[in-house]
Amino acid sequence: MRSVALMFRFVDMLYTLDPEGVQLSANTAAQAKHRWAGRGIGRDRRRRPYYLMAKESEDAVITKPYLSSAGGLLCLTAAMRVSDKEGNLGGYIVLDIDLTKAIEFLMGDAPRRRFPGAPLRALSQPF
Repeated sequence: MRSVALMFRFVDMLYTLDPEGVQLSANTAAQAKHRWAGRGIGRDRRRRPYYLMAKESEDAVITKPYLSSAGGLLCLTAAMRVSDKEGNLGGYIVLDIDLTKAIEFLMGDAPRRRFPGAPLRALSQPF
C-alpha cells in the first residue's frame, strides 16, 4: 500500500476495512508527516458513505467530492470490496484522493503548469 501512495501522490490515504466496516490497517499516506498516517486501526467506518456504497456494489465506488476531515482537503473516496478465490468477502480497500493533486497529475506536474512563460495552448497539447 505504501508504494501505491508514493507512486501516485494524489493518494491522500489508503487503508482496509473488514466486512463490517471496521478499519483493519493503519492509514498509509503519501506524505509520512500526514497527521493521520499510521493511525486508524479499529475505527468504525460503518456509517461512512463509501462503505455503505461499497457494501451494496460488486464494483468499485466513488463518492462525490467533499472536504476531508483528516486534512481539510477537497477529496473523494474510492472503495472496493475484496474477496477470496471462492468469492467470500474479505473486506474493503479504501483510497482517499486529494482532488487538487489528482488534477495536477492529470494535467502534468504542478511546476510546469505554474511556469510563467508557458502558453496555455502548449499546456493543453498531448505529450
